Amino acid sequence: MYDRLVVALKGIDWEWVVVDDNSTDETFDVITALSKKNKRVKGVRLARNAGSHLAIFCGLELATGECMAVMASDLEDPPELLPEMIKNWKEGSKIVWATRKKSAQKSTTYRFFAQAYHIFTRKFVGLRGMPKGGADFFLIDKTVAEHVCRFKEKNLSLFALVAWLGMESTTVVYEKQARIHGHSSWTFGKRVKLVLDTLISFSHLPLRLMSLIGVCAVTIGFGLGLKILYNAYFGTPPEGWSSLAIIILFLGGAQIIMLGILGEYLWRTLDEARDRPRFLVDKVVGIKPEEKTKP
Repeated sequence: MYDRLVVALKGIDWEWVVVDDNSTDETFDVITALSKKNKRVKGVRLARNAGSHLAIFCGLELATGECMAVMASDLEDPPELLPEMIKNWKEGSKIVWATRKKSAQKSTTYRFFAQAYHIFTRKFVGLRGMPKGGADFFLIDKTVAEHVCRFKEKNLSLFALVAWLGMESTTVVYEKQARIHGHSSWTFGKRVKLVLDTLISFSHLPLRLMSLIGVCAVTIGFGLGLKILYNAYFGTPPEGWSSLAIIILFLGGAQIIMLGILGEYLWRTLDEARDRPRFLVDKVVGIKPEEKTKP
């Protein structure tokens, strides 16, 4: 990553802020060695794993450039795309999205659900600024970064937040590269949390759906009540317990789902009310004391 950045950014004044999200390997040792080799390289190690999005917030608060690019260091997103993105930024775009044309080594199922998530965020959550093909990689103006850093929420999708800002943006297309080393830690559980964070942080749609389900249940119940009264007065034999059991199971399941949705909102409210630090910095390298970030 370092070798390719040096080549790609030749002739550009740049810095590289690396956030080690409490990894279990020798990442921070490598960062330290690179910082001694090149003062443009700065690093921070978090005391505990905060998640990729909060780790990016940490990096944005430390970065000092006029524009800032956010990307993973696994080289699936090519650093060689940065000069084109910087060119778009100089032409006036506050946000430059890098949209995937093709994902190497990704299954059809993975691509289907990824595309479904991006359609979901655009059509149902209302984040029209999100690129149609999604993005794992973007460049933003310093003013956009300052706006982003004003948000102190702990359970938040950074990409959804950038799209929600609604600032002038453009898109560049690239082909996602195959991962060279290691395996992705982007587990199914983390993907589910991302969907929930995106939906709950930027939409009240789940609460509206709960109300709609309640109205439908009352309407159906009223109709069944009229039918039972009709049967009682006109002598039609009762239908038995099967239908009653189905109704109880359906309504019981719907109520449990609704309680789960309310629990997600309540948990996030509690998490924000406790006002715990979003991330804890353990070590820094190449960063001056006045540049150190606050959680």
